[in-house]
Amino acid sequence: MLIRAKRKEHNRFEEAKEKLQTYHYHLILLDIHLPDGNGIDFIQELRQITNIPIIFLSVVNDEY
Repeated sequence: MLIRAKRKEHNRFEEAKEKLQTYHYHLILLDIHLPDGNGIDFIQELRQITNIPIIFLSVVNDEY
């Protein structure tokens, strides 16, 4: 079975919200650390407008 996927990367909270109004997504991969917001807050907003499956990933690195 061959599965084809297209990837769209959005690094900003507001940009991702705008794209959700334009494109149809089958899955969202989300990180807790967004440059202009919090991934948990974003999930709460997403759930008000869509039921797209979300995989939530995050890495915490103490070395900055």
